[in-house]
Amino acid sequence: MGFNCKSPLEVSLELKPQWSGYLVVDGDSIIVGKHKESLLLGADAYSQDIPLAILAESEDGLNWMRFFLLLKDPIGYPLKGIISDGDPAISEAREAVFPDVPWQLCVRHFEKGLDRFLRYEFTQRRGYRREIDGFRKAIHNMLYAKSLEEAQKYLLAISIDPGFKQAGLSGVIGKIEKKFPNLVTHHLHPGMPRTSNIAEGVISRLDAKINRADGYKCHNTCWATLKMLIMWYRFKKFTDCGKRNKHKNGKSPLQLSKVDTQNINWIGFSQKAR
Repeated sequence: MGFNCKSPLEVSLELKPQWSGYLVVDGDSIIVGKHKESLLLGADAYSQDIPLAILAESEDGLNWMRFFLLLKDPIGYPLKGIISDGDPAISEAREAVFPDVPWQLCVRHFEKGLDRFLRYEFTQRRGYRREIDGFRKAIHNMLYAKSLEEAQKYLLAISIDPGFKQAGLSGVIGKIEKKFPNLVTHHLHPGMPRTSNIAEGVISRLDAKINRADGYKCHNTCWATLKMLIMWYRFKKFTDCGKRNKHKNGKSPLQLSKVDTQNINWIGFSQKAR
C-alpha cells in the first residue's frame, strides 16, 4: 500500500486545498541503509497541511531548489511568504526561485545560535557577565516585540548602549542590524509566524512514527512509508490545539484548507488506480 500510495504532490493536485500562502519549511534527517537522507517538507502556516514533501539524498541547495520549483509548478502554491531557519541551502534556493517573496528568519533559531556564539566567545570575559546577560535579554525583547516600532526601539537601544560596546559586542550588534529586516518581516504580514515551530511540530508528529522503524533499508521503502504517514497526517483531526488555536480542534489539516473530506476514506483514497 505504501508503494502504491499517492505522493503529497499528487494529493495536492487532486484535492486542490486552499492554503494561507505562508509556508514554513524545514528538513528532517532519516537513516536509509548506511547513510542519511533528508525529508524536505513545507507546512502551511494556518492549516498545518503539507502541500509538498520530497525525500532527497541530501539537504542541499539543489534539492531545495527542486522543492521550490515543484511548489511553484505544478502545485501553484499561493506563496505570500516563507519562514525558515538560516540554513544557507534553503536561502540560496529560495532566492533563486522566489527572489521577491518575503522571508522571515526564524527568531527562535536565531536566538539559539546567538546564545551559542556568546557562550563560546565570551565565557572568558567574566568582568562583563552582567552586560552579556543584559544583551541577551534585550535581544529577546527585540525578537519577540509586539510591533515593528517596538522592535526598532529595542534595536536602537541595543546599538547605542555603551555597556554593550565596552563588552566588545559592537561586531555582534552590526551583524544583528544586518539581519534585522528578515527578523521582523512577520510584523508587515498579518498571519505570518515569526518562528518555524509549525514545521518542526509537523516533523515531530511524523518522527513519532518514523523513529520506531530505526532506519530503512533503501530509499524506496523509506519513501513508501513516508507517503502513507503524510497521508495519515493530512486527514487526521487535531485534538490538542492550545487556547489560541482551539477552533482547529476536530478538524484535519486538509479540512482547515477547505477540503471536504467527510466522505473520503483516507486509506482507500491513498491508493493510485492500478
